[in-house]
Amino acid sequence: MCSLIEKVGYRLAESAARNYRNSGDIITAGAIEKELLEYRRENGIFEVGDCVFMRDKHYTEMFIVTNILNDGRIEIKTAKYGFPVPSYCWGLYYGNSKGLVHASDAEIKTGERLEGTI
Repeated sequence: MCSLIEKVGYRLAESAARNYRNSGDIITAGAIEKELLEYRRENGIFEVGDCVFMRDKHYTEMFIVTNILNDGRIEIKTAKYGFPVPSYCWGLYYGNSKGLVHASDAEIKTGERLEGTI
């Protein structure tokens, strides 16, 4: 079975999800949004609103992507406390997302990193 993203591309699928949501069809929108999230997880793509963890396991907090700057840096905030944390301050990575990993559905549900992830 070919996915919608494979058929029409990521941005068009994203636009379709937004159109379905705006029309009130939240079931179809939700299915497409789930496919988009899985695609981002598999391909290391991050968007505003994604829940993430630092690859460095010393950082145990879950974060939320709040902004993606034009130069590629990703700004995040803690999911628990909400204060903004510009990722470039740590020096873990500059201009890319190699220092981040998507949170799984189970991690999002519990709000914390689960054993054996990454």
